[in-house]
Amino acid sequence: MRRTLFRIRLPLALFLVLVLTLTGAGFTIFLRVLASHAYGDFMRLDTKYAEVYFPRSWIAYGWETKNFSGNQYVVMVAPPAILARMFIVIYDEASAGGYLSKYNLTDAPSIVAHELRMFQENANATLQIVQSGTVPLFGYTASYSVFELTGVLDREGNSHNLTGTFMSFMGRGIIEVAHYGSKEEYYQVAQDFESILNLTKIKEGE
Repeated sequence: MRRTLFRIRLPLALFLVLVLTLTGAGFTIFLRVLASHAYGDFMRLDTKYAEVYFPRSWIAYGWETKNFSGNQYVVMVAPPAILARMFIVIYDEASAGGYLSKYNLTDAPSIVAHELRMFQENANATLQIVQSGTVPLFGYTASYSVFELTGVLDREGNSHNLTGTFMSFMGRGIIEVAHYGSKEEYYQVAQDFESILNLTKIKEGE
């Protein structure tokens, strides 16, 4: 039996948003908290590891976990109404070291290849790499791949095709960024995702 996308593993949690629910009361409180963090046409989610800017009509949610004997911080950013998502994942130095050691990884290209391979295996979908290279990201040079996943199942057994970009670079820790959606939705908000990355600041020392 094919495994569904709801069983896809962390750490990146590319599809975790599909099982996250922001209910009415919690969402209202969330918006009130963010109301004091307006920045022009954007809102700011200020976290221990990063300042993430996103369009006012969007939502953002962050959480911290223990992973590989260190800390891992994840921010999810999403537009309303459509299924397109961005995840920014930050490993501190201890967590990064444990992650690299466990999976025998040495650099950013190997991280990108490993995570995409895990997405493919855990989703039991067909992976196609459309483009790979390097790109400036948060003042570093990140490795990236644009990819397509074909035949990703939801909990009802319906098949979906996803298009996305995965990026990573190594500093004191590891930074990973992924954004994805259906092909149409992915390109519909691609410019917004680029603006988010251009405005977002990774805090020094993390």
